[in-house]
Amino acid sequence: MAYIGLAPVGAPISANDIVDGALTSAKIADGSIISSKIADGNVITSKIKDLNVTTGKIAALNVTTAKIADGEVTTAKIANGEVTEVKMNASARKFPVNAANVATDAVETIKIKDLNVTTEKLAADSVLSSKIAPITDLQEDILITAAGAQTLNSNVTISVKENSVRYFTAATTSNICINIRGDDSTTLNSIMNIGNTITTAALITNGGTPQFVSNTQVDNVLVVPKVQGGEAITEGNANSTDIYTITVVKTADATFTMFLTQSQFA
Repeated sequence: MAYIGLAPVGAPISANDIVDGALTSAKIADGSIISSKIADGNVITSKIKDLNVTTGKIAALNVTTAKIADGEVTTAKIANGEVTEVKMNASARKFPVNAANVATDAVETIKIKDLNVTTEKLAADSVLSSKIAPITDLQEDILITAAGAQTLNSNVTISVKENSVRYFTAATTSNICINIRGDDSTTLNSIMNIGNTITTAALITNGGTPQFVSNTQVDNVLVVPKVQGGEAITEGNANSTDIYTITVVKTADATFTMFLTQSQFA
């Protein structure tokens, strides 16, 4: 006896007894397909409807590191505040620290390693006098040019980034031009803001034939000073040390007002 798509009444139904396409969704009772009926590896990504895997469908501990493909956990997939320090191993805490990665006020003083705040880490104008503790035992370096090391003739350069005071112990042999700058590669203009002021001094030793400061410059450009007493300096003091104090005020870009005094010490 032959059967087309049907088995004898009461006989078991095998796969061969079912015509291709005859078993539709409507023929499968609700709840009839259980996990034990699904072979391992038979549910693939393309068989899962979008958004159908929710947090509630994931059993505790069922998502392990091995189950997550490389690069699949992105920043957008992590809720705010969900990754805490205790959830990261030591090496994972070494991510770059920059303004975009650090919340406002999130870095405390105790989190900064000793000696790690350097000059280049400070923003321009961020160190104010109100932020500096009172200064005690203040001393200032002076650049001394001793007799025999250099004979002062006509030019004195004061590099304020190195020393703002120069002392020449050998007698000068000619009148002097003082040039004030930052240093060999830095102009004074580049390190001063408009409204800033700086005071320097040159200690000039005179012998029996006195000389004096006849010209003053900033960044190799002549600046005619305002002189204490209102009269131009025209001579030095014999057998004395004359101290020339120069105060420079930046009034505009590359524009300076200068105040000059001469004091005799013998």
